[in-house]
Amino acid sequence: MNHPVSLRRFRWWPFVGVAVLLATVIAADGRSRRVQYFPMIAINGGAVTAFLLHNPGKRAIRVHLRLWAPSGAELVADQVSLGPRETRRVEYPGDTGKATGGWAQLTSDRPFLATELILAGPSPWIGVSAASPLRRFKIFGMVARADGLQTGLALTNPSPSKSADVRVVLYDMAGKEVRRMTLELPPLANTSG
Repeated sequence: MNHPVSLRRFRWWPFVGVAVLLATVIAADGRSRRVQYFPMIAINGGAVTAFLLHNPGKRAIRVHLRLWAPSGAELVADQVSLGPRETRRVEYPGDTGKATGGWAQLTSDRPFLATELILAGPSPWIGVSAASPLRRFKIFGMVARADGLQTGLALTNPSPSKSADVRVVLYDMAGKEVRRMTLELPPLANTSG
């Protein structure tokens, strides 16, 4: 099966004392859309995910926000009304328990703009843009495993009914294949590492 997945690249900086997520946009283009995916969230355990929502239109809209755990279990279902050209920040904190990762889907019947902000530990807010579901994609980047850095990927299957098979092939600087793996993402599931 070849179904869309949303993708985000991130790094862990363990020397800060708490993992800091540096999210890099892979497939964002800044256009307003009716459906937007954010393949990485962090709530609970002191982590906070916030969304900055903007209605660029002349009519009021309602944005539906759904946050999902990596297993596909729904964590939050919410909606926010925005007046014409209004911008609003919506936060999903969690002061108790262990930090929970996952992903988010934002929808509206009219186009809107959104960006995500993550606060994990004592770090400053980290901005994240929406990612587009893709059937085939390549990522060019450097894998860091030294100096306290670790590079990883976050993959999300936004389909509510179909699993997604993801083939990952890693190459070294000379173009030699160093690792190959296949992941099956169940419906609404997310994985990172």
